[in-house]
Amino acid sequence: MPAGGDDAAVVELRGVCKSYGISRGQVVTAADEVSLSIRAGSWVAVTGASGSGKSTLPFRTGFDKRARGRELLAAVGLAGREQSLPARMSGGEQQRVAIARALVNDPALLLADEPTGNLDSANAAGILRLVGELRARRPVTVIMATHDPQVAGSAERIIRLGDGAVTGDTGLTAARETICPAGQGG
Repeated sequence: MPAGGDDAAVVELRGVCKSYGISRGQVVTAADEVSLSIRAGSWVAVTGASGSGKSTLPFRTGFDKRARGRELLAAVGLAGREQSLPARMSGGEQQRVAIARALVNDPALLLADEPTGNLDSANAAGILRLVGELRARRPVTVIMATHDPQVAGSAERIIRLGDGAVTGDTGLTAARETICPAGQGG
């Protein structure tokens, strides 16, 4: 349960339905009146065979995902590459596609592990600019793991780790929050 005892649902689905037309007269139902509630602070695994509807449940949007995908591919410098196979793309291009894919649903939380690790400095700066623009449009929490000091410098707060422990915490919000060593509550 999250701090403060609040067990309110952070994710709630009520009667979610989604079907896909796969060929003339043939329809696949990916979600059939699914209802569920997930509390804040929960760790939930959604399991099932491929095609069982796992990916369909969190991603109902009010916008055209294909158009948004094209817009984001252009934003990461890959306009016109929508049909390119991964094997025909460089590692840096694949990384930029992964970033665009992560942003397509306008997430409230973006977890990024070395998002610019395989990129040259110009493309890395473009990705950081894109994340900044996303945050300017609407509230989004970004947690980014990086070893690059320039990339880290784009963040409002930098938490430094060493040997599994917090060794430094600087930035705009660090003074308002307390980080407690494991097992020492707060």
